[in-house]
Amino acid sequence: MSSADQSAPQSNSSVPSILSLCSKVQLNGTNYNDWIRNIKMALRYENKEYVLETELVDVDPETATPEEIASYQKHSDDATKVACIMIATMNPELQRIYEDYWPYEMHRELAEKFRKQERIERCEVVKDFTNSKPKDGESICAHVQRMQGYVERLRKLAMPVPEELAVDIVLNSLPSSYDQFRLAYHLNNNQANLTELHRMLRVAEDGMKGKSVPSVNQPVLAIGSGRGKKRKGPPKQNWREKVQVGSSNNGSRTKSSQIPCVANPDEANCFYCKEKGHWKRSCPKYLQDVKDGKVKPSTAGPKGKQGGQSVNYIDSTSDVEKACLWHSRLGHISKKRIAQLQKDGVLESFDLKSDDVCESCLLGKMTKSPFKGSFERGEGLLDIIHTDVCGPFRSTTKDGTRFYVTFTDDFSRYGYIYLIKHKSDTFEKFKEFKNEVENQLGRKIKMLRSDRGGEYLSI
Repeated sequence: MSSADQSAPQSNSSVPSILSLCSKVQLNGTNYNDWIRNIKMALRYENKEYVLETELVDVDPETATPEEIASYQKHSDDATKVACIMIATMNPELQRIYEDYWPYEMHRELAEKFRKQERIERCEVVKDFTNSKPKDGESICAHVQRMQGYVERLRKLAMPVPEELAVDIVLNSLPSSYDQFRLAYHLNNNQANLTELHRMLRVAEDGMKGKSVPSVNQPVLAIGSGRGKKRKGPPKQNWREKVQVGSSNNGSRTKSSQIPCVANPDEANCFYCKEKGHWKRSCPKYLQDVKDGKVKPSTAGPKGKQGGQSVNYIDSTSDVEKACLWHSRLGHISKKRIAQLQKDGVLESFDLKSDDVCESCLLGKMTKSPFKGSFERGEGLLDIIHTDVCGPFRSTTKDGTRFYVTFTDDFSRYGYIYLIKHKSDTFEKFKEFKNEVENQLGRKIKMLRSDRGGEYLSI
């Protein structure tokens, strides 16, 4: 038997297999899209899908070439087989209508009749595509594959989705745990298609495996609107109960005694001359020794000085010294305000000279030159990381944390906050932060900038 005779039974035997494959979906008037999709897949396998798109045109046997006659004969045979398959997979009502149709005419008329159903399916696919979210327990790779299936279905329904729009919809469908991935994607100006995005998400998902995801019950740092309770502690001792009596700040102390502090200067004992009836700040002997340079005024710092002299020990005999004294004691108020206080009877009357100058007021009104030093900024992600520790707070979280440490990227300004119980835990949190961001972004931290508070010196 020749090879041609052997091939004929094989091609004929393939028709029942195609028929059994197509008969899985029977056209009943409501499932046209599924039916025609099944028909096309079976015909594509047998290289006969062209009969649905190409019309069978008769040829004149007298004028046609042998090649045209052979092509027509093949097209006619394939169309007859495909028509039989299509009719066999319809319900009886549709079979009576299309039993004399060629596949091309049958395909066009059915597509026109069921065009409305195709539009409804397209709307449903668009709705599912735009509202799709990862299911519980579903991996991101499976979610992206499902989204790619929606894009392919829309393309077959004559509604192709632009690649850039499809990528944006997939990015917006990701859960909140992938916010950093979205930020890095946009900052790097990536122009990936769905296939490349699927690969990038697979790498990101592998990097996030094994890391704990914070739950809603995890304690967080909160700042309330009310005032917190004062911390309990030992009562402070009243410093007014006991005072030391001695010579002066420059001499050595010879004795100490308990002298009660009184509000009336007539009942007070002077700490300098040991006489009763005045305080040390108004002691004539002490003021004279200060003027002569024998002793230094006992002041706490520059706030109590006016022009190099303590405001508590200014000689109040002249009007100029009185004006300077009350100007300093009342917080360096203006002459106009001092005059108003004199008019209201709050201050005694003394002459306000216009030629006196307050050195502290002049220093306070001076302007500082702008800082023009150069500073370094990050040119990419993780180039510079700013870090700082805040705490301790009076109120603690449920698990007893009283500090928190921040890490802020200089380029993107994106920050992390970690709660810590002790300041010495800062370096461990930095190593956790470093591993997380370097694995997610595929970059290395180049510089860590802090205020040198010592939190990284306990390692």
